[in-house]
Amino acid sequence: MQELTRNSNHTISEKLDAVTELELFFPKEPLPKFVGDCKGLPTEWWFPEHARAHYETFSRARQICKTCPANEECLEFSLRSPNLHGMWAGLTPKQRQSERRRRWRVSQTGKAK
Repeated sequence: MQELTRNSNHTISEKLDAVTELELFFPKEPLPKFVGDCKGLPTEWWFPEHARAHYETFSRARQICKTCPANEECLEFSLRSPNLHGMWAGLTPKQRQSERRRRWRVSQTGKAK
């Protein structure tokens, strides 16, 4: 496995190459095989180290996610994997949690709120 350091400028593709270790934590969930517009861009745009950097970096990432052809697949993967950090499919962890709740309510009531 490729070694990633916390303060490095690894690209998303390097991060995905190293992420195979996640299979130990998500054995029933296949890792994403899609290639999105994020491939080759700095990882810290989706996974910022400091809370104060979230707004600037997430807004940059969100713009890329909006038009990404892999957005729907990325979203579905992230919603099935609630312990993921960072931005996935243009959504923060809180936004993904809200979407999970919304989908659950629709599945229970048949109506979106």
